[in-house]
Amino acid sequence: MKYRLILFTIALFLSSQVSSQTSDQAKVKERMEKIKSAVDATAPKIASSNGVGVHVKVNGKLWQSSTILPPQQASRIVGQKDEEYVGLPYDERQMIVGNKDKLGPDNAVDVNFKSKSGLWFTQKGLIEIMKVGDKWVEGKFSATLKERDSGEMMELTEGFFRIPATKLVSQN
Repeated sequence: MKYRLILFTIALFLSSQVSSQTSDQAKVKERMEKIKSAVDATAPKIASSNGVGVHVKVNGKLWQSSTILPPQQASRIVGQKDEEYVGLPYDERQMIVGNKDKLGPDNAVDVNFKSKSGLWFTQKGLIEIMKVGDKWVEGKFSATLKERDSGEMMELTEGFFRIPATKLVSQN
């Protein structure tokens, strides 16, 4: 009888621990979801056909970002895909429909591609703001870049970007 009482007490204790652990696991899971939501709210947005992003043909081959950094924080329009990226000049005051800016050494495009290593310098190009709304700013761009050491040329054509509009931009 004594052993049964001891076994019953141990079983009761263990079941309360399991119940407590399950409750703790649920609390941890809930906290993790809240943290994930907070991180997702501030993380770069996923590029999509109706979302934000950058896409461009690089020497005729389509490249599309999977994320975009908030331009207001980066002071650039930066579309990223893994370690690759395309960065464009960004000045919130210039986000006006029809505004065109020449690209070159002093107003450069930054790139990093796995297949095109090196330090690339913008030779010429153009960025144009096409649409400005309450939620989005859209534009197109093209550029010619030259690799510093090899002299290899890179053509960026049919470039497009869509970034979130800020209050200042949407009031222009």
